[in-house]
Amino acid sequence: MWDYRIRNTLGNIRVVDFKTSHVRTFFSALSDEGLAHSTIKGLYGLLNPSFELAVEDGIIRKNPVTGTLGDYGACLRVSETIGLTWSDVDMKNREIHVGGQLVYYEGDEGYCFHDSETKTDAGIRDIPMTQMVYDAFRKQRELNLMPPISSHTLRHTGCTRLGENNVNPKVMQYVMGHSDAQITMNVYNHIAEKSHVENEMSKMNLPETVPAVV
Repeated sequence: MWDYRIRNTLGNIRVVDFKTSHVRTFFSALSDEGLAHSTIKGLYGLLNPSFELAVEDGIIRKNPVTGTLGDYGACLRVSETIGLTWSDVDMKNREIHVGGQLVYYEGDEGYCFHDSETKTDAGIRDIPMTQMVYDAFRKQRELNLMPPISSHTLRHTGCTRLGENNVNPKVMQYVMGHSDAQITMNVYNHIAEKSHVENEMSKMNLPETVPAVV
């Protein structure tokens, strides 16, 4: 199987030049040829351990084969799987609407992915989700809904926490890398919650009764 399917295709690419897109395109082409999932899985089983060994030997940093087998739980071609958008996923009725695919070939701008119609009219179909596929989509959607957190947001939050814990302004200035401690205090050390203000002002309250001087 190695000589027939891999040696003259992926076998022509140097290990250090391998990209995940090469492997996805390879499996997509095999799927489009009508090869059985068991055959494609067997090729995956040949490729993946080889690249794992290359990672362990320090030749490459990441295995480009891992995770490229495609979502056969939904019985989709690899090109159909990577071409899905959320408008194709009906979580309410637990269906996947297949109406296109994402294919990788050379165009005017070199090799890149292109939106394409399905190979035949029979490729346009609605597929019921298995529980495994439904759970995977639900998890992915939850990840997509998480608010983006930039490194600047973390920097801002960290400095604010320093201020809340009464860290010396000069120390805060050093940690933040500012030339002037006033920049640190003015720009980053915001007191956003009213409770913080109330807390500080409460320290100014005088006792209602003043002890008599004896």
